[in-house]
Amino acid sequence: MGIEKTLDCIKKNGTDLERYRIEYLFYNKKDDKIPLKIFSKMQNENGGFPYDLEKWKDTRICETCSVLSILSELNLLDYDIAKKSIKYLLKKQKGDGRWSENLEILKYDPPLWNMPEDLKCDMWLTAEIALKLLKLGYRDSAEKAANFLARNKKDDKFFGFLLTNVIATSLFSCLEKKDEIKNMDEIIRDIIEKEEEPAFLNWYLETLKDSKLEYKDSLMKICLEKIRKKITKNIIFESVDGKRYNIPNTIDSLKLLKKYGKI
Repeated sequence: MGIEKTLDCIKKNGTDLERYRIEYLFYNKKDDKIPLKIFSKMQNENGGFPYDLEKWKDTRICETCSVLSILSELNLLDYDIAKKSIKYLLKKQKGDGRWSENLEILKYDPPLWNMPEDLKCDMWLTAEIALKLLKLGYRDSAEKAANFLARNKKDDKFFGFLLTNVIATSLFSCLEKKDEIKNMDEIIRDIIEKEEEPAFLNWYLETLKDSKLEYKDSLMKICLEKIRKKITKNIIFESVDGKRYNIPNTIDSLKLLKKYGKI
């Protein structure tokens, strides 16, 4: 599958960070100084990253989590920037195990899925951060998060947005808490089979690959095929709201297709 037009479009229209990701992921060009300089300019003093990665804005917890994923992708976790981000996330975990978005971001009119002190939002954010920290070796923090999630599970489903079920189930599988997720396979399959938005397909695929679910391969295959079909029809994906192009999601899709030999 030819992706040259997409890569050229990203090189022409992307940010310095987006262009570097392409160089690193597809042309094997590595220069840690470039991304480290970019992130060091963005990072707030508390170790987190600002809303929409715009310097001087207040720290957004989910933004910090997303940056940590990119730092991992670029093999930069041994640098202070990553260590400060991890320390910040650990500090922001509440006593009951959850993470809740910072109240300060309300001034930026955040989307409904990222509202502070909203249980629906707390659920997916907690599952997402816990899964990432568990992968980095912070099991105690992940266990606390899992206990919070388990307390908000009813009728075999986790409270909140559909994606919470996929992330939380993957987390519980990694923690080997099989009894908590023994009836989740059909629920997750139904969610993925109905999903068409590339951003969520990327998310589900990244989440499933880190899981220990016995049925994950068939679900990942569904995600990959949907992404492959969509990338052949679009040079750059649109954002979820359809108002702008979303280069980061396009890069994520290309990265995953390359990883699994689809391009």
